[in-house]
Amino acid sequence: MPDSVGMPAGGTQQFAAVVTGGRNEVTWSADAGSIDGTGLFTAPVRAGTAHITATSSTDPRQSGTATVTVLDRTRISVMLEPQSPIVELGSSQQFTARVGGTSDGRVVWSVAEGGSGGSITEAGLYTPAAAGVWHVVATSAADGSASATTAVTVQRAAIGVHIDPQQITARPDQVVGFRATVTGTADTAVRWSIDCCGTVMQDGTVTAPHADGTYHVTAQSHADGSRTATAALIVATPTGISVSINPAQAMVVPRTHQDFTATVSGSSNQEVTWSIEEKDGGTIDPLGRYFPPFPGGTGVFHVVATSKADPSKSARATVTVAYEDLLDGGGPVAPTVRLFALWWGPAADFPADTESSLTALLSVVDGSGYLAIANEYFRGAKATASFAGSLHDPSVPPTNADVESGVCRALQAAAVMPRSGDLVLVFASKFPQTAPEISPSCASHGWVTCGGMRVMTAYLPNPAGSKCIWPDFGCSSRSDATRSLALATGHELIEAMTDPFGTGWKDENGAEIADKCISQQSCIAMPGGLSFQLQSLYSNATHACVP
Repeated sequence: MPDSVGMPAGGTQQFAAVVTGGRNEVTWSADAGSIDGTGLFTAPVRAGTAHITATSSTDPRQSGTATVTVLDRTRISVMLEPQSPIVELGSSQQFTARVGGTSDGRVVWSVAEGGSGGSITEAGLYTPAAAGVWHVVATSAADGSASATTAVTVQRAAIGVHIDPQQITARPDQVVGFRATVTGTADTAVRWSIDCCGTVMQDGTVTAPHADGTYHVTAQSHADGSRTATAALIVATPTGISVSINPAQAMVVPRTHQDFTATVSGSSNQEVTWSIEEKDGGTIDPLGRYFPPFPGGTGVFHVVATSKADPSKSARATVTVAYEDLLDGGGPVAPTVRLFALWWGPAADFPADTESSLTALLSVVDGSGYLAIANEYFRGAKATASFAGSLHDPSVPPTNADVESGVCRALQAAAVMPRSGDLVLVFASKFPQTAPEISPSCASHGWVTCGGMRVMTAYLPNPAGSKCIWPDFGCSSRSDATRSLALATGHELIEAMTDPFGTGWKDENGAEIADKCISQQSCIAMPGGLSFQLQSLYSNATHACVP
């Protein structure tokens, strides 16, 4: 059999029976419609339910029954989408079908013209075999008389012709070569021609005309004669003119620009025509201002300046477009640090809010989004920075060159055994300067050796009275010196972690993660509802300063 089936009113269905334990002979009967001795059932003309019974001829007590759901033929319909699409040869088209009037939404897909018209999968994905108009058919699985058809117009892909290079400058009678690329057809042959008196071979080799001038070389598609491309052949007799470009080599960051100048020797006409040698190598304006490929293309490209007095004379500059990302020097990084704040000098020399504010910053920086910016430089590790407490030394604060003995002494006095990953932030109460207008580095980081262990340090002098006071962004009501010292603390903390010993991450000019963003600051929210004015950090992932 099947045991159950749905079929349209008046339709036919072949049934079969299998008898075990005796001869495979049965007597067929139906309580609606009719069935012959072979099991061919004809459904009644009205919708309803019919039961088909097969009774064993050997033992009439043994039988089997199938249920037939007879559907009203007029209720089943098929809708096919999209209607009358246009498909390019070599691509595919997805069709969908909706069946109405039955719960059986299945359809059987076919191409009316058979294999010559293409193929279609059980999921309705049609792939043409040739150009032309073909017909896709969706037939209801419940009612083979219910179907939908749509015409598919299959077009050949548009043929394109391109000549490379687009322009050649040659001496009279010089032999030069052009190349043609044909797309959209398997026939990539072209017919070459020139608009005047030179000669052109069918491999693109051209012998320039004898007279100076501008000529045009044409490549015509063999597959479609309406498709052509044209290149310029400039013929110029050599002169004593020469061209030079300054700079001859340049490094350019995407989304910036580079100005070039050209000098023409041997002529009073200093005008040049600027161009880019590579098709997608960026743009250059008539004044020699070069812009890299947009939005962020990188690579090595060539700027060309061609003399207008003698187009056969030109100069070429090399432009390397690359991001100035941080480079991994391969040395140690410090994704996990234990922080100590060493307050060196009389407490009265610091602003009243300095120690409490900086202690708060060091206590909440762990787990902050600001610290997480550096994660991409830790080679798979995640940044953590735990604050272990403050140390105090009321003696006269040192210069940056004199911190080693004091750091080791302060750790020893606090009974702290140095370990890998320790970072001591040395807050000196006085800025090391001879006059307020003299401003050395606002802060720095390095390391000292205590008991045979390298301990990272950051030297952070009180910026009061120096040029290290930053404009106030209004993030908090902290004093100017405290606010500026917090900014320097974030700067040196992140740099100490990403380049603790000078062999970690920095760019080719030696700038570290915060150095590259020295002029960019913003209000940064920290855990616990605190806000600090901190400096942006450079991200290789975005090639920009964040946040």
